Amino acid sequence: MATPMTAMPNAIPVKRSGNSGCLWVGLNLLFALFLAIGGWYGYRSFGLVQNGGVANGTVVNLEQHDSDDSTTYAPVVSYEVDGQNYHMTGSNASSPPAYHVGQKVRVRYDRDDPTLARIDNFWELWLLPVLFVPTSVLFGLIFNVYMFIGLFRRR
Repeated sequence: MATPMTAMPNAIPVKRSGNSGCLWVGLNLLFALFLAIGGWYGYRSFGLVQNGGVANGTVVNLEQHDSDDSTTYAPVVSYEVDGQNYHMTGSNASSPPAYHVGQKVRVRYDRDDPTLARIDNFWELWLLPVLFVPTSVLFGLIFNVYMFIGLFRRR
């Protein structure tokens, strides 16, 4: 006759590893880093929009960026501030090129340092903040809710 299985009195309890704490800290630091990067770029763009100067520029070259399977092009823009010429390279490269040589563009520049400039359009000014800030907040919230639910289930 078979006997029902009972818990063995000398059974060794299985201990969970402490890696979940390291995972929690590591991923939250990563989320904070992405949030800081997006915040910094957003702060710089906001400063250029609110307090920066505006100049007319001309695309003088397309800087080519090659990767394994594609080639992208970033505009190189020449602009003038107080009689001095400056050059800047756009922060977004694309294929096909978003600009062509000779195209006129508006440039926003830092009045204290005209070498700090961006092309005055949404993608050049706001792409990184729009990608980094909401993504890091969303994934940070989802991850932390998941971790806290697991913590409360174990208790």
